[in-house]
Amino acid sequence: DFIVVGDLFGHVWKIDISSTNKLNWGFSSTANSSPQPFYSASACSGESCDTSNSQPITSKIQVRRHPTSAGYLLFFGTGKYLEKGDSSANDQTTQSFYALWDQAENSLTSFDRSNLLKQEIIKEVTVSGSDFRVTTANTIDWSTHKGWYIDLVNTGVTPTDNLGERQVNDAIIINGKLIFTTLVPSDNPCDFGGSSWLMELDAYSGSRLEQSFFDLDNNNVVN
Repeated sequence: DFIVVGDLFGHVWKIDISSTNKLNWGFSSTANSSPQPFYSASACSGESCDTSNSQPITSKIQVRRHPTSAGYLLFFGTGKYLEKGDSSANDQTTQSFYALWDQAENSLTSFDRSNLLKQEIIKEVTVSGSDFRVTTANTIDWSTHKGWYIDLVNTGVTPTDNLGERQVNDAIIINGKLIFTTLVPSDNPCDFGGSSWLMELDAYSGSRLEQSFFDLDNNNVVN
């Protein structure tokens, strides 16, 4: 009974189509007769946000029931790979993955990054010839948090460089686990177009999982 969609300016729109009369369909939030987004994704918080750091949404927003059964969680990553400048890894806005709590309110209460739990990529390591990421395991508190986010940049190095990483493919949610791939473009014409990371996180908190899901030593046991 709702359509949830993102746009190239990072806006998440929620459209109410619950009425049997299509003339009553419309955006779930309005101000001064103008549609208002449910959320605006941006690599900033509060007053520092402007069009220069907005995060485009080009993948499908996945919707799941909230773990408290009060409303829904909206899952999506940001970034685009559509235009000429998108193939560059330099001077790109840091992109993110989000899970936002839609509390199905009659009137929307606006929120931004400051209301979300922050998870981070804190380390990248090489094990048995393969590269792996380590992420934080911060605990979400649904009495204060409106969801969570993780920036697609390794914070374990100085200076940090997002390398143009972005998320442009549909995510998958299975048994409480969030699975998605990211794209890291390459300016080298001899490359295959770039590289990617396969990310798997706890869907409801964005935390790293308690158990490994990779067979690092190829012994057919995931331990």
